[in-house]
Parts: sequence; C-alpha cells; structure tokens
Amino acid sequence: MESKQTMKIFIERKRKTMVQAAKNHGMSAEITLKHSQELDELLNQYALVSQTKNKKICCCT
Repeated sequence: MESKQTMKIFIERKRKTMVQAAKNHGMSAEITLKHSQELDELLNQYALVSQTKNKKICCCT
C-alpha cells in the first residue's frame, strides 16, 4: 500500500487531470466523469488508510 504522502500526490495529480478535462471537454463529458470517478476512488482509499491508522492509534492508548 502507498504511503499517505504518495497518495496525496496521486490525488492532486488526478484532480488536476480532471479539472483540465473539464476545461477541455466540459463537466459532463465521459472523460471528465471517468477522472472524477477515479479521483473519488483515490479519496476513498485515502480516507480508509487515514481511518485505519487513527483506529490503531486509539486502540493502543
């Protein structure tokens, strides 16, 4: 699994790609929606990793 910092970099790159696709093709274009879904997936993975790490910290105290 990727580190949180690496995941943040991937998230930011995907966000920029999605924004550029929206500018070039429109908000409802298939390519923009594809990037949006991929960004959602990355954000969900990041949230899961963050939540899991927080639970480990809470359980050990």
